[in-house]
Amino acid sequence: MVNSAQVMMMSNGCIQVLQCNNNTCPVGVATQDASPMKGLVVNDKAPRAANYHSHNHKSFIELLEATGVNHISELCRCHIYRRINMSSKKTYEEIWLSVKVGSLVNQIAELLN
Repeated sequence: MVNSAQVMMMSNGCIQVLQCNNNTCPVGVATQDASPMKGLVVNDKAPRAANYHSHNHKSFIELLEATGVNHISELCRCHIYRRINMSSKKTYEEIWLSVKVGSLVNQIAELLN
């Protein structure tokens, strides 16, 4: 699963004015104000959003296939690399070590005792 609301909003016409929380979006993507919402024509924007989503899905499947896993449930941080410099790379697991399940709960319990 990939969560990326920002680019989905951009496919609908968001110009990143960063006023979403103020209800003052000038293009009507993130507002309840009727005036700017007039510019957000669903019949025009829906195909753009669907096209973006479709291509994003295809690209993700290609990346998944390149890892060699048979199912998305097999994907882990050891399959994702980040370039450190021009001659080296590390997996996300090497950069950010996994946290054991329950470790945060155990740590909080120790602090409370």
